[in-house]
Amino acid sequence: MDNIVHGVAIQPTDGKIVVGGADTASNGNGAGWTVARYNTNGSLDTSFGSNGIVTTPIYQGQLLDLVLQGDGKIVTVGYDGATNASIDNLILVRYNADGSLDGTFGSGGIVSIRFGGSSVDIGRAIAIQTDGKIVVAADLYVARFNPDGSVDTSFGSNGYVTNFNNVAVIASAVALQPTDGKIVVAGRTSKAFIIRYNPDGSLDTGFGSGGYNLNPFQTSASADGTSVTSFKFQSDGKILFGGGDGTNAGVGRLTTDGSGDTSFGTNGLLLTPLGTFSQFASIALQTDGKILAAGQAYNGTYGDWALARYADITNTNSAPTVGAITVSTNPVQVNTAITASAPFTDLDTTDTHTASWNWGDGNTTTGTVTESNGSGSVSDSHTYTSAGVYMLTLIVTDNHGASGQATYQYVSVYNPTAQGLFSAGQKYTSPSGAYAANTSLTGDVKFGLSYKYQGSVPVGNRQFSMDFNVANFHFNATTVSSLVISNGIGTLTGTGTVNGSGTYNFLVTGSESASTIRIQIKDSSGNVVYDTQPGAADTATPTTAVTGNVLAH
Repeated sequence: MDNIVHGVAIQPTDGKIVVGGADTASNGNGAGWTVARYNTNGSLDTSFGSNGIVTTPIYQGQLLDLVLQGDGKIVTVGYDGATNASIDNLILVRYNADGSLDGTFGSGGIVSIRFGGSSVDIGRAIAIQTDGKIVVAADLYVARFNPDGSVDTSFGSNGYVTNFNNVAVIASAVALQPTDGKIVVAGRTSKAFIIRYNPDGSLDTGFGSGGYNLNPFQTSASADGTSVTSFKFQSDGKILFGGGDGTNAGVGRLTTDGSGDTSFGTNGLLLTPLGTFSQFASIALQTDGKILAAGQAYNGTYGDWALARYADITNTNSAPTVGAITVSTNPVQVNTAITASAPFTDLDTTDTHTASWNWGDGNTTTGTVTESNGSGSVSDSHTYTSAGVYMLTLIVTDNHGASGQATYQYVSVYNPTAQGLFSAGQKYTSPSGAYAANTSLTGDVKFGLSYKYQGSVPVGNRQFSMDFNVANFHFNATTVSSLVISNGIGTLTGTGTVNGSGTYNFLVTGSESASTIRIQIKDSSGNVVYDTQPGAADTATPTTAVTGNVLAH
């Protein structure tokens, strides 16, 4: 006597376990169609069927899969011998939650059917749509039934669609995409396959090649032992599948369009050498992204159980890392080309890359990439036509769509024939939040600065300084990096000390027409120490009112 389980499901309401399969002891004509239910502790649930077990007399019946409906009913699928060993009917049996046959389904709870004159109608996998319709993957076709067990003639051709024009096929799994209800079927002919259908039964030609991925394990032989036995949908719509390539057990991933996801494993696959014809029969996704795979290994003499877990590889592709942008730190005269460059690295040595520059003046250009083994550099030039202070942004993108970026603050562009004076001073009230060490502290700040260009060099008649006495915070500039005056706004950058020590970077902007100022000071690590407009872009218009004057012309 042989007993085998082909399907298992967990009741969501109480955690009880429903299993289905075959029991050869149940009748003298082959395997019995058997369903059992267990309590959460593993004991038989005696409230189900007869002491926890239901056996339905299906002649030479084989139950191959089961699914739970939302109302607790159990739908099973498989085939029978139809009193003739050379002819098999597809069989559906539906049970009530207590294990009794559901008399509202088919004929007394049973549907027996053959489609299209086929002599072998073996139903191997089953899924329930949100509207209660039942989708069955059989060896030669996919069929759909109404909730009462009648054939849904609105699906395909009179209720079914054939796979590969009746070429010998063994189906293994069917599932409905949660986002759009499309039907995904897996199995094998001479090779493994994954097919996607639209909800009406037509092939989804946007998937794979005309609706098919005919070689997900990417083997080269024309006929081999490849198979896809199960799959899961990730939250991003990608399809994770398990099976084997004839030599290795493995898992793989397809993108939403049915092509191999090269960001997963090696070219979309993770193969584990467990012996010839080894394969994973079932896969599951843990909440932490790790993948469990169970199946068969072959040691050369007999088969063993195999259980593997793969690390969190829901996205094994690493984004490129972009290094610091190199550009001249000196102010640049308008209509003079500057050159900017940056290195990048990528952990995946097979990746290729594209790049784009945002020059901060409204112009974006494609970067010139030089690379080898996934890493390299980007180098390009640009000419500014207007005076101003500009932030550069470089984005490097790999062939999987992952990207990294770097920014440079700032390129100062001046017009020596139009530059004049940037001068400001007296006092302003430090706003709440400006002083990082005590964001609630406010009070008067005395400050002063006066700079102008002599040729191409900014010269200070009065070095910038500020005194926030209530905070005992005193800043004095020691060097000036750039001065730009444009549209009545002056921008000054450089370095200085706080309370007579350290090296700090400063940015001062002032508006002549509004008589406003913005002062920002950062430490050598780029952390904001003081900023009258915390969180605002460095190029934002200054907003803090000055008691005194601001000249920028």
